[in-house]
Amino acid sequence: MNWLSTEIPELEKLLKQLKEDSPAKWGNMSAWHMLEHLGDTLGIALGEVPVKQQIPEEKTGAAQAFILSEKPLPRNFKAPYVKEDFTPKTASFEAAKLRYLDQLQKFRTEFNNDEKTAIHPSFGAMNRKYWERLNQKHTHHHFMQFGLVEISE
Repeated sequence: MNWLSTEIPELEKLLKQLKEDSPAKWGNMSAWHMLEHLGDTLGIALGEVPVKQQIPEEKTGAAQAFILSEKPLPRNFKAPYVKEDFTPKTASFEAAKLRYLDQLQKFRTEFNNDEKTAIHPSFGAMNRKYWERLNQKHTHHHFMQFGLVEISE
């Protein structure tokens, strides 16, 4: 799979194409909801969004192996910790774009070594390597959803 770069300048270029009314190719999220969802996922890594591990510990090895694999995230997956109803946290769509990029920068600043870990509900305790890869797959998934990158599976 040719994964998208999650370097901030590359993401900024792609986000310029995203409009508030950009239609999703699948799923129920709006573009605004998707941006806040991506930012919230980084917020989990940063400890800003409290979560509990939902996956049994004995299954984390296989789940984390999936993160490092070339397999994409499945479409229409219903994560139990993602709310269906969307109430914006940001004042505007453009603010949601900035918040996502700010969260990514903050993540990269705070997760600056492999010793630090944070719990993800579906994957367990992960270090920087796993969180970076999950962010790449997750961003690629949602950018495909809104036509910012070509659908490739």
